[in-house]
Amino acid sequence: MNEHVTLLFFRSSPSRISEDYVAAALQNFETFIFLIALRRYPSALAAIAAAIESALQASSIGQKPKDGLQTLLKRALSVSAAMSQWDDVRTTAFRDLRNQITHRGFSPRDDERSILEIMKTGIPLFFEVAKEFLEFDCREGLHTEYAEHLQVAVAAYEAACAEGSAGGTFWLQALGASVRWSLKDNFQSSWELMALEGADIHGDRYLMHQEARTEIEKGFEYPWDCRCPICLQDDAAVVELDGAALDGHQVVAVLFECINCGYASKLREQLLTKQLFRHQLTPIRESILKSYGLAT
Repeated sequence: MNEHVTLLFFRSSPSRISEDYVAAALQNFETFIFLIALRRYPSALAAIAAAIESALQASSIGQKPKDGLQTLLKRALSVSAAMSQWDDVRTTAFRDLRNQITHRGFSPRDDERSILEIMKTGIPLFFEVAKEFLEFDCREGLHTEYAEHLQVAVAAYEAACAEGSAGGTFWLQALGASVRWSLKDNFQSSWELMALEGADIHGDRYLMHQEARTEIEKGFEYPWDCRCPICLQDDAAVVELDGAALDGHQVVAVLFECINCGYASKLREQLLTKQLFRHQLTPIRESILKSYGLAT
């Protein structure tokens, strides 16, 4: 194993990064993130399954090089109390779908199943395995913006499960959009970059953004400006607040559109939108209520 391991989405790495399988675990997880950005959800599921396998192969659970995911998980269960929730029954659907995708291919109809299995099993299982056997907390090791997107997605998905409405493929869309935005400059030609710079110098982009903000606000009943969670531009996200929640003296985001990166959420994604802006809106709740004449 080459000691000089390059990781793109992690700001720190396990102390054992140079050992066999450890780097592979994190690199497979990074591939998972890239595939989410490309909206190749079945391939993303296969990548996160590979990350889990690599992390388990890097452990000391009596594994053999040819052990598959099912066998590795059984071995992990036998030596770790922390893995007790990940029994054979809970991981069957995830493993079966991975096998189907790997050996028989996939089609767009597999997108939703793949995302739901990633949310239910893939992400939490990889985080658990990494923490237990690599002694590495992925939430702390990932770059902040990507860790936050994953935490937001999981929180929104769990809230939807509690309500019995966890369908859809959008749970990781904000993460994917954030990755695509971070790579944007790498794929722009020099003339595009120069045009943007010229628009900034002459104020054209500012005027364009203000016009876009005005148009968006016309379609919202209770708009509020926030930092965009995708491009991280301050006051670029125009958020629609939940009117019923405002009447109850709560501030909850249900929709948003960014005047900078152009990301626009949909109403069916409101649980995700709520989580994306919760930490921004909660501290300024009184100011928002006051601006709408609803101060307590």
